Amino acid sequence: MTSAKFRFLIVLSVLCPLASAFAGMYAENLDISLRLKSAFEAEPIPLAMLPLWQSAALGIATTALVVVSALGLYAYRRWGRALSLWSTVLLMPMVWMTGPIMQTPLESALDMTSSMLYGAVLALAYWSPVSARFEAGK
Repeated sequence: MTSAKFRFLIVLSVLCPLASAFAGMYAENLDISLRLKSAFEAEPIPLAMLPLWQSAALGIATTALVVVSALGLYAYRRWGRALSLWSTVLLMPMVWMTGPIMQTPLESALDMTSSMLYGAVLALAYWSPVSARFEAGK
């Protein structure tokens, strides 16, 4: 794995969720079946539903954590590798508590691609020749 390929994977893992968000904004007019839409709306309120200001603060903090850890990985900093791993572990319960989501096939594919790329980046950061660059980092 070359340094350029590793960094390319990092960039792609960050761009895929952004592309998914934009795809979702333009998918409002899709023909979603009424049964599916009513089933989704009948779901109970997820555990993680907080007042707006708390949800916004948590979203901003989570986004900042992800961006800082990606920048640390991109710069081959040892703290970036550790921050990426531990933020993934700590944020996983938040994902489980958000409840069901409704996505278009494109949104879902982009989100899954991002998750796979991020997993590959974490694995490469620890168990590939790229890991030597992190050991030498500050």
